[in-house]
Amino acid sequence: AVVGTGLAAMTNNGTITHNGSGWTLTSAAFTNSANATTTLSSTTISLTLDSTATFANSGQITVSGAWTVNSSGATITNDGTITNNGDNWDFNDTSFTNSSDKTVTYAGTAITMERSFTQSGTFDLSGKTITFDDSTSADDTTTTCSGSLGGTVVITKNSDGDFINSSGCGISLGADPTTTIDITAANDFVNNGTVIVSSGTWAVVGTGLAAMTNNGTIT
Repeated sequence: AVVGTGLAAMTNNGTITHNGSGWTLTSAAFTNSANATTTLSSTTISLTLDSTATFANSGQITVSGAWTVNSSGATITNDGTITNNGDNWDFNDTSFTNSSDKTVTYAGTAITMERSFTQSGTFDLSGKTITFDDSTSADDTTTTCSGSLGGTVVITKNSDGDFINSSGCGISLGADPTTTIDITAANDFVNNGTVIVSSGTWAVVGTGLAAMTNNGTIT
């Protein structure tokens, strides 16, 4: 499915079933309305969003397959329900927001994100690994949550991307974690919430003398 330049918006008020591997939204907004259903089904699913695109779900989105999202700074906002039955959920140059009282269900164990993650609704991340990485200096991450984010967080920011953990948000790095940060990032590593190392040694590596700032709690 392709939404091309010149199409201002695409709104689904009914049912969309997409069995292909690619879906491109260029300079457009996609809205999955309340009571609407969008189903993406393939071994691999690639969603490409233009930098000006928005992707907002207020209904039901069901994904079966490895879902990769590519953009140049777009945000996916869930104001409904997303059920991802695949694995290897990958957000490239894309932020993800799960709004308050909304639900995401994910059957896989691996999530990779280059930009920001706001988790305000229901999203059970137990047993899952969330890797925040980067490919350019524009890939800055802010994690926002209330209480524990859940899962295990891996930080690999070796291409100038910032990592900021917001106040009130607790992230676990697991046992013997390795965190990679880059000296040239504007805010190499800033913790305003809680960072937990469950056991062992926390190795912080990177180029040069990268800076870490703790305004919260590290335990």
